[in-house]
Amino acid sequence: MVYRTQYHIVWVTRYRRKILVKGVRNYLKIKLKEIRKYYPEWEYIEMGINSDHVHLHMIIPPKYAVSKAMETIKKNTSRSLREKFRFWTRYAGMIKEYGERVILFPRWE
Repeated sequence: MVYRTQYHIVWVTRYRRKILVKGVRNYLKIKLKEIRKYYPEWEYIEMGINSDHVHLHMIIPPKYAVSKAMETIKKNTSRSLREKFRFWTRYAGMIKEYGERVILFPRWE
């Protein structure tokens, strides 16, 4: 390897909603690792998932545009999360985490 192109990428949830709670966070980590199976050249150095944003410190080879890599990551994780956690489509309101329970407040229409 002649290159060492490291990127610290941060992306946020829509409207900075705090939806990346424990179960969702764990599932997102699994999906991010699955993406690497298809792109073994990508290397995750460090990963941090907060309730409303994700930090990803990674190495992307020069043959991939960073924007295309992020498009791939966001597209695949978003699709998987929406399929697994379908309640998001009904609840665009506020999500609160109390201990082990997650309480959903539906949006006002």
